Amino acid sequence: MDTSLRPPRHVILALIVGLAAPALLSDAGAQTPTSTTPASMPPEVRTGLRLPEIQLHDPWILADRSTRTYYLYSSASPRITGQGRTGTLYYTSKDLATWAGPRIAFVAPESSWADPRVGAWAPEVHEYQGKYWLFTTLHNPAHKLATTDTTRPNLMRATVIAVSDSPAGPFTLTKPDAPVTPREFMTLDGTLYVDGAGAPWCRRQRGSRSISSRRRTRRGSTRR
Repeated sequence: MDTSLRPPRHVILALIVGLAAPALLSDAGAQTPTSTTPASMPPEVRTGLRLPEIQLHDPWILADRSTRTYYLYSSASPRITGQGRTGTLYYTSKDLATWAGPRIAFVAPESSWADPRVGAWAPEVHEYQGKYWLFTTLHNPAHKLATTDTTRPNLMRATVIAVSDSPAGPFTLTKPDAPVTPREFMTLDGTLYVDGAGAPWCRRQRGSRSISSRRRTRRGSTRR
C-alpha cells in the first residue's frame, strides 16, 4: 500500500461520523445528475498559508494519489462563494504545512429541496471507482418534521451526495430533488464506508441520540 501521502502522526484528523444508518452509494447515483452552478473562484486565492491563518469549520482532508496533492475542505458561506449560496471550499497542499486557497468546489443549487442559503455543513470528499464523492449536510428550515421533540430545532436537515471527475469540482448533486437519506429523518455528518464485499455505503448520524440502520440494495429494496 502506498503510504507516501498518509498524514504524519502529528496531523490528527478528527472524524466524528455518528452512530450510523447506511445507504448504498449506488442508490444515490441512480438518477442522472443535474448540473449545479459551475464552481467559481473566490476574490482572492492566497499561497503559503499556515493552518493557524485559515478559518475552518468541520474540516476534511483528502490525500489524492492521482495528483499527489492534499485537499482541505470546509464549509463556504454565501459571502465566500460570491453567489449568495452556501457551498464547499478547499485549499491545496503538497506537504500539509503550507496551503493555497480558498477555491470553490461546490455551490448549493437554487432549484433543489434545500434552502441554498443555509447549511453545507461538514463536507467530506472520497475517491471511489475513479470519481470523487462529496458528502455534506443541507437544510430546509421551512419544512417542519413530524416530531414531538422540543429540545432541538424542528426543520428538515439531511445528507446529500455530489459527484465530480476531479477533487477540485465542480460537484453535481446526484439527487437534486431530495436528500439521499429519508426525508423524515434529521441527519447530518454523512460519510463513505466500503464494506468487505466492496459495496459503498453512506453512513450518517440521525438527530442527536437516535440510531437507525438501513441497507439499500442495487435493486432498490430495503433491508434493516
